[in-house]
Amino acid sequence: MIEGLKPRHLYVLLKIFLSSNGKSTTLSELSTVLKSPKQTVSRWISELSNLGYIDAKRYGRNLIITLSDDGLSTVRGLYLILRSRFEGLKYSMVVSGVVVEGIGDGRYYLSIPEYRDRLKELIGYYPYPGTLNLKLNSSEDYSRLRLFLSLEEPLYVESFKAHGRIFGGVKCYPVLIDRRVKGHLIFPERSHHDDTVIEIISKFKLRDKLNLKNGSLVKIYLVSTSPAGLEPATYGSAGRRSNPG
Repeated sequence: MIEGLKPRHLYVLLKIFLSSNGKSTTLSELSTVLKSPKQTVSRWISELSNLGYIDAKRYGRNLIITLSDDGLSTVRGLYLILRSRFEGLKYSMVVSGVVVEGIGDGRYYLSIPEYRDRLKELIGYYPYPGTLNLKLNSSEDYSRLRLFLSLEEPLYVESFKAHGRIFGGVKCYPVLIDRRVKGHLIFPERSHHDDTVIEIISKFKLRDKLNLKNGSLVKIYLVSTSPAGLEPATYGSAGRRSNPG
């Protein structure tokens, strides 16, 4: 689950959208719709406001609640994900970004044998020692990606100790790059990138395989593979896949 966005937040966002017909609602109205005490709903609203998904302004005694652009994008993204599941579409989501220069972290970490062996066990191939870095094209792509990742269970390489230091875990999600090359979207627990930059791995050097350079536009097709309710698969220090309890 992406840090910050929780299942209850998605439920509240949907209720705001449905009860307000995509416009504004009040704390009292939302409390009635959610069948929850105002104090509880107020806490949820505060959380969503801090995360940037809603705008909440007080007018007299009324707290007026409106979905922000990110909130509306999240509701739209949830619709697209559910539609893809119901209609059996091949891809659950598509995001696009432009190729940007990395800082060399991917090359370093993907050259470490312990990471490479764990990734091979989990995703089925040894990744090329380097990541393709993409800067997402829009805040809507970022919002929809966050939503997708909050609903999807990742393949997970657990943190481990080697060479006298601790290496952080990595979350992996299967993707298709430009509909041509299979790979994985990765989220290292320790990253120097901001939230608008994503990292892709593959067994190929993607810049050469797809003839890419800085500024090239790339589309990433995300595939939902995990049944709802299952815990993420992991590769732990014992050298086997497991489901954390």
